[in-house]
Amino acid sequence: MGGRILNAKTLLERKNLLEKRKQKEFEVEVKDLGVFKLRTPTTADLIDAREYGGGDRENEYVIYACTVEPNLKSQELQQGFEVKDPVDIVNEILLPGEVSELATILVRSAGFNDDVAKVVDDTKN
Repeated sequence: MGGRILNAKTLLERKNLLEKRKQKEFEVEVKDLGVFKLRTPTTADLIDAREYGGGDRENEYVIYACTVEPNLKSQELQQGFEVKDPVDIVNEILLPGEVSELATILVRSAGFNDDVAKVVDDTKN
């Protein structure tokens, strides 16, 4: 049992909703640190993350790119932690498990999860 099949007119009517989904911001609390404000990664963010550091540092990059607050790109923050590579700030402030969890949350916010779509019963009598 499923809903109505989408058509071009329906998608055009939902254009604003579709854009808002791609620009969503949300908050995640990290134990002992506080609340981070994150934004949903774009396709470009995910591609850049995959390429960063030869593909070995995807998680750190996507967190760096998609954290709205605290501003991880702040020169003051990076100088205070004495990081040479700006993305290294992620490992300076987060534990490895927190990096993994935040990256997972970000990727899921971009639609990569098991609950995002399902097959509608396609058997016909």
